[in-house]
Amino acid sequence: MNVSKKNRIMDTIDASADDVSNLYKAVILYNLCMHFEKKFFGKEVEFIKEAHNIHQKTIKSIKCSYDFSYKSKMNDGVLYTTDGVQVALRQVLKTAKGGEYERDNINEQLRTLCYKYDAGREFKIIPVFEDLVDKYWRLGDN
Repeated sequence: MNVSKKNRIMDTIDASADDVSNLYKAVILYNLCMHFEKKFFGKEVEFIKEAHNIHQKTIKSIKCSYDFSYKSKMNDGVLYTTDGVQVALRQVLKTAKGGEYERDNINEQLRTLCYKYDAGREFKIIPVFEDLVDKYWRLGDN
């Protein structure tokens, strides 16, 4: 797919800011769901159900070409340059103008979802979310 130059998040990346944000959201949701689905106890069933539904809607909204990779026990997104070269989603968000804003905006949306299921009780989801986001941004440092 070719995203018009004026709509790209970066001149060389064949993706819009919305595509990048949605891919990041899908990656974080997927990793979060996988954490709770692998647990024997405390699966947070209602949270997983809503997060999975949001994940599916988000994936369908991505219009650019993308893929997934697996590194350090975590899934990540992959975008393509206009020449077809793969670039890690993390790298695009770190270097693109407005990438940090996109990341922070999605993190806040997902934090709100987590709080919805942690509200008024022992926090079980928020600490996992915060740890997962921290690990995700350290993937390239390993």
